[in-house]
Amino acid sequence: MVSEEERAAIARVRAIFDDVLRYGLDPGWVREASDAAIDEMVSRQNAVAVPAAWREILRLIGDRNG
Repeated sequence: MVSEEERAAIARVRAIFDDVLRYGLDPGWVREASDAAIDEMVSRQNAVAVPAAWREILRLIGDRNG
């Protein structure tokens, strides 16, 4: 369950990402990550979890290098 604070953080991340797209970021430069892929990244780092805002960033831009 996502808290109200986490919901606000997610909304802010999405608003910033939308601004970046409006300012010219080519959406083809990013690749969304699924929750399963994020969970795998978290597991590989031996972490228990990631903050909601960071998870949302990864959902939007993924983990592709470059």
